[in-house]
Amino acid sequence: MVYIGQDSLIFNNNIDIGEIYKIHGCVSNPNSLVLSKNDYEEFHSKNPYLAAKLLTIFMEHPIIFLGYNIGDENIHSILESIIKILDKKSIDKLKDRLIFCERDSSVDESAISDGNYLINGLNLPIKRIRYKSLNSLYKVLANNNRKLPIKILRHMKNMVFDFVKNSKSKSKIYLADDTNLDKLDLEKVQFVYGFGIKENLSMMGIKAVSGRDLLLDIVYNNLQVDPAQLSKNAIPTIPGYIPYFKYLRLANLLDENGNIPINDDTQEFTPAHIEKVNSIKTDNFYPVSQYKNKKDQINEKYNSVKQLVESETVEHAIIYIPLLDIEKISSDELFEFIKSINPKNENLKTQVRKLICLYDFLKYKLEK
Repeated sequence: MVYIGQDSLIFNNNIDIGEIYKIHGCVSNPNSLVLSKNDYEEFHSKNPYLAAKLLTIFMEHPIIFLGYNIGDENIHSILESIIKILDKKSIDKLKDRLIFCERDSSVDESAISDGNYLINGLNLPIKRIRYKSLNSLYKVLANNNRKLPIKILRHMKNMVFDFVKNSKSKSKIYLADDTNLDKLDLEKVQFVYGFGIKENLSMMGIKAVSGRDLLLDIVYNNLQVDPAQLSKNAIPTIPGYIPYFKYLRLANLLDENGNIPINDDTQEFTPAHIEKVNSIKTDNFYPVSQYKNKKDQINEKYNSVKQLVESETVEHAIIYIPLLDIEKISSDELFEFIKSINPKNENLKTQVRKLICLYDFLKYKLEK
């Protein structure tokens, strides 16, 4: 958000995020420019109001002065107005909040240093950045990435303000405590603000993982979750063909034979779930019965996944690969084939799901 001139700043009720204040005006609005003696006098007459507004910003956010000389009369008078209403302890709180950028053709590279601005016998602590070119300064500012984009932060802030100010707010905000999180409908909430509920919310996120999410993660490794929590709290509830072994292996929940042992680390698993996972074999990934009788024929003809893929159509390769004898299936060759069919754009038909699960079985259970 860009505010041009004093009035737009003084009458702005909200302190936003990543704002730009052009207090001497802008060429896009010629009447806002502070150029003449009369302009400066009018500007000076509003200093007490402007100083009060800026003080609320200074106390909460760092301010970068760009394009203003540190000796600028208006800047000096604004800072003087601020100092008049602060004691020394409060002035010290402004340390690192006031950053003055000054062009200096004598420097080889931009540098930042501590400095003091002497006003009425009091030292106002400031930061001074000397730069030769604005390009280098802009690069530094551009590389200072936020955890969330500014647009998202502004949207979140505006939703909170609307929720607080209006009795019939339309903001999709959910206020929760530990007792009612299970009732939360994630489809109707854009942001969740919570206190002391991080672990519970994380668990809800894990439980929202789908079978498709797991299958695509095997290929693209893009699911940032705790493998132990995923294995214990989400995967047992997901139906259909899903990859178990990557997450069990990463969570150290498999023994040396690639099975789930029965011990304290796996007590959350039901006996039925343990039996289901431990009983998985390569024939679980075979195609439908009409193709199973081709197993001997496929193994007589091909000695590797690569050889099969080069000779068959993609559709037939997806069906025939699981029929190869296990010693002929290289997990690396299988992975390259799965990536080549671009499953992200697929609706993940059953045999494609089986193929991804076969890779998971070979790579993480058998460690082949």
